[in-house]
Amino acid sequence: MTPRPTASIVRRAIALGLVLGLVSPTRAQGDGGLYSLPRTQDDLAELERAEQDIDEGRFGPAVERLHRLLQEARPGVVASPVGIDRFFGLRHRVVETLANLPENGRLAYEQLVEREARHLLSRPLTELRHEELEHLAQAFPASPHGVRARVRLGDLALAAGDALRAQEHYRAAFEVDPSYPSLSPRREAARLLADGAASGRRNRVAEEIEAVRANAPIDRWTAYGGGGDGTRAMTTPLGRCRPVADFKVPVPGFSDHPRRPTVFPMHATGDLGGVFLNNGTQVYAFDPLSGSAPLVWRADGPMFDASLAEFEEAADAINPDMVLSTAIDDRYVVAPLMVPKSAVGASRTERFRNSINIIRKISSRRLFVFDRHTGKIVWAHWDTPNGRKTAQFDGHDVCGPPLIAGDTVYVPTHDQSGAIAYYLSAYDLETGEPLWRSLICSSSQEVNMFGNARQEFAAAPLAIRDGVVYGSTNLGVCFAASTEDGTIHWVTGYETIPLPRTRLRNQRERQVFFANNAPIIVDGVLACTPLDSPFVLGIDVETGRTLWRLPYETREPATITRWLLGALGDEVVLSGTGVLAVKARPERTDRLDATYRVLASAERLGESPFRLRDLPRGGVTGDRVWMLASSGTLHVLDRDGNSDSRSDDLALHSVGNLLLVDGVAVVTRAGHVSLLADRSRLVQDAERQVRQTPDDPRAHLRLATIMLANVADVDEARATGRAIEVFERGLEAARRAGLGSGSTVYRELADGHFTLSLQRARQTLRTDRATGIARLYACRDAARLDDQWVRVQLELLAALDREQRIAELDELRTKFGRTEYRFPGVGSIPVAAYCLWQSIPELDTAAALLRCQELIDEFPAVEFGRIDARDFAHDFIEQTLAVNGRAAYAPLEQLAERALDAAHDDLEALQEVVRRFPHSDAAKRAAISVIDLAVERGDLATAVRVFASKSDRTPGMLRRMMVAAERCGNPSLARAIGEQLRNEHGTEPSDYPADRGRTYAELEPAATEPSATRRIQRPSFVRARLRETSTMLEIPKTRVVSGFGEATSRLVFVTADDRELFGIKLDDDQPSLRDPQLRIPYESMMLDSVLLCGAHAVVCEHRRLRGVELESGRVRWTLDAEPRRSFDLLGVFDGVTVVFSSLITVGDGGTLIGLETVTGTELYRIPLDPTRDC
Repeated sequence: MTPRPTASIVRRAIALGLVLGLVSPTRAQGDGGLYSLPRTQDDLAELERAEQDIDEGRFGPAVERLHRLLQEARPGVVASPVGIDRFFGLRHRVVETLANLPENGRLAYEQLVEREARHLLSRPLTELRHEELEHLAQAFPASPHGVRARVRLGDLALAAGDALRAQEHYRAAFEVDPSYPSLSPRREAARLLADGAASGRRNRVAEEIEAVRANAPIDRWTAYGGGGDGTRAMTTPLGRCRPVADFKVPVPGFSDHPRRPTVFPMHATGDLGGVFLNNGTQVYAFDPLSGSAPLVWRADGPMFDASLAEFEEAADAINPDMVLSTAIDDRYVVAPLMVPKSAVGASRTERFRNSINIIRKISSRRLFVFDRHTGKIVWAHWDTPNGRKTAQFDGHDVCGPPLIAGDTVYVPTHDQSGAIAYYLSAYDLETGEPLWRSLICSSSQEVNMFGNARQEFAAAPLAIRDGVVYGSTNLGVCFAASTEDGTIHWVTGYETIPLPRTRLRNQRERQVFFANNAPIIVDGVLACTPLDSPFVLGIDVETGRTLWRLPYETREPATITRWLLGALGDEVVLSGTGVLAVKARPERTDRLDATYRVLASAERLGESPFRLRDLPRGGVTGDRVWMLASSGTLHVLDRDGNSDSRSDDLALHSVGNLLLVDGVAVVTRAGHVSLLADRSRLVQDAERQVRQTPDDPRAHLRLATIMLANVADVDEARATGRAIEVFERGLEAARRAGLGSGSTVYRELADGHFTLSLQRARQTLRTDRATGIARLYACRDAARLDDQWVRVQLELLAALDREQRIAELDELRTKFGRTEYRFPGVGSIPVAAYCLWQSIPELDTAAALLRCQELIDEFPAVEFGRIDARDFAHDFIEQTLAVNGRAAYAPLEQLAERALDAAHDDLEALQEVVRRFPHSDAAKRAAISVIDLAVERGDLATAVRVFASKSDRTPGMLRRMMVAAERCGNPSLARAIGEQLRNEHGTEPSDYPADRGRTYAELEPAATEPSATRRIQRPSFVRARLRETSTMLEIPKTRVVSGFGEATSRLVFVTADDRELFGIKLDDDQPSLRDPQLRIPYESMMLDSVLLCGAHAVVCEHRRLRGVELESGRVRWTLDAEPRRSFDLLGVFDGVTVVFSSLITVGDGGTLIGLETVTGTELYRIPLDPTRDC
């Protein structure tokens, strides 16, 4: 741990800071910048008391306070004793204080640890479970026991191949105890596995663990700036690269931006296997070597389908400094895409017809993840404008490009409901679920006089190294936080460009000097270019101290910098009108002046400061700098600034951002992407690598990838066979190297081999069925993933005869059971459900009916396209009984009888009999028993549910429903059922015990008038007290339904501020909104109408229905509309509430839904034919 100033000095500095206002919750800077950091004064005071206790020798109370802070303190920062704009994370500071205790303090701390963790310390470290090790490491981080637990966790992560997680643990242990035995070699090995081998860098540990180099993927540009710590070098193009393909990729809202048009917002990522672009509304995947069909797939985001007016409104608020890019690995493509505006988020003010100021919401961006190979969406943080996912991730709007590290996506997000709250967020790569979200700071960008922003917020990209995420917020601070849980290590402020004054018209924007660059970490220094600063900054990654800063414009010679390109050794490369190399860690640290070299001046390159925004991003390859001039001239410079003749090897036809990866080149600009390669040279180079390193699986993978792109140029069958052989040799080399399915290279080799083998089997099947089936079996047996095995099995099922197909369906069911798979044309369903569904038509009658029963019992809600499993099974059973008679149902009837005998008077068991065996005689008797029990208990909902589920409703069921409706407050429904019984079954005796054998005609009619719906008469004079004068009141459309009796009190309904519905008693002398009879919040802002049904009310809110008890105000039932549908409440007829559900789209006729009014139980749902008049 780095030695720190004594606690007394720190305490005095904090006290002085409090007096001067330097550590107040809001930080004000001299240049007009303003930001707020997360801090809790109680926690800061507790830390100060602990440090005072240490100064005065009271170590027991001190370590108790510090330990309590570790367990209970909220995330936040504490001011550094040196430097006004420097802060340390509170937890980081507490751990540092514990690690630097004097001898007596360490003894007191160890006594506390022994007391608190005795049950764990009594066992060997190797016997502790993972969660127990985590507890030791988190709860007692500065103790030797906590350090050993950290190292053990790192070792376990390294053994499992998770080098990134190992880095986190080793770093945490190193910060507390740098002298821990063998910790430095561990950290170096983890770093080699995490990024050293993948980027081609060598170190002294490399020879000892050479085998792990095969675990590195082929050269891949994984994110904007290369990913990781930003130092990954591009690779020199091979041969004489010429355009292989050109493709138009529109970038709406940037090149035609109304205030600051830009043509270089889009940055490519990828490798030889695919190049990926994000234009803000879509993601494109290209094959960089295929000239005939470069576009592999395109995935459209929600704003791609937006209307022209909606998109133009959203485009006006686009920030031209937003980076459009993706983050990739060997399986997924992660992209922030624009989504429609919502009620939550930032607002902006605009002029309407040049006279009226109106406020509109700013569209935001959310994360979308796609399958790298197919473009199918894997998960997203947005579904529909009012969807569940959309609401779940409110406040998670993405404001910068994502970064993938291991199985985690790191991305800057923000909540701009008011000020900009900047969060560093981490999400699970597989599912998109949040892992943690750490608030870094709050601030604002330029606003107009109404306090509203004109455009979206754009944050800077991120960098990751040694288990720490680094970034610049573009809000006045840079930061470092743990990749494990987002705990802040440090926050450092910087000088910002003053915000422009707010104006009524022609609001100015803050001047921006740099592009939105990815930060770079070189020699322990973070180099970054915040958009709100005029300086390039160099910050020590351990302490957060600013070591140097370089103005955007240097005077000798005059050079304006715009792009942060990469690293040359221990120097950071900047380009603009010229090219500079800045020493990352200068020799002198007593001043902030940067040490730099000029590699190329503006005069030499012929660049003008007036064309700065016409300069695209270049790149760094090993010891060369590649830069495209605004004129289109390509400059290649060595580390001394000398020109390189390799510039002639790249035939560029357009100016754009440059990506050089694994021998090919990609040039992107708004509206256009160009792919350049020398394919014959790539094949030669790959074959040479295989000959030189036959045991390197990466070499085989690269050769096979290039060969696949050339299949169209040679005999397809022959080329496929050769590529399969290369994949097989690569897999064998991977096995010899000890690699398994956890290795990226092994996965790509196995997937490539599988894809080609399946392709060859399909080709053979067309001409030689027997050989093709044999190859399908071989391909299935060699499948690495379950998904691949199932995919081949489906191909086999289509090729086999009936008997074989039944056997293979059973094999598929046995192997995968309830595992879900996305079947073509069906969607993601359990494999067992699919196998049952497919096998039923193939089997004899008895076996088919038994499998229908299995579907009903195990997978009733699974959907096969437009029909669910339960309905499919019922339809099949009905058709079978119609053809074969009830004798075919005998085995299932026996099962039903046994289930009924076992149920006795158990209400749930009886309902199960009705659900499972709806075609049986036992189910009819069970339904009557259920309704009898429900009537006795006053459970109208259960009675209605069972009644509605039966298609063959007996008079006895109707009689029982009549009694249930009478007892539960729906006399109108009871009267309608009574009339039906008298009219249709009047001469039949009732089987309801209480009727004692009377006929249905002899029953007493329900004492109620026919139900009708009429408007309520508004009172002629009502005076109600308001809560406040600003409350906006409206009286919704209210109707009274007769046939339900009178309510216990007269109510008038009032909506307040489109958010609450009040029921006010008119019987009161002075009705008031402060004490209403009932109060119901609602969210739709479109409350349609209220129906009064005796003691109950039905409230329609456009997309939701609710049933309310008037006396208590309790919401008894709720029905939500399906996505993109809305409700029209038609009325109440014979005790049944009828609602029309419609979808605003061509070809949808809507649906009529009937609900029992008191309980909300659905009685029927009738889809209407749009081609017929009703």
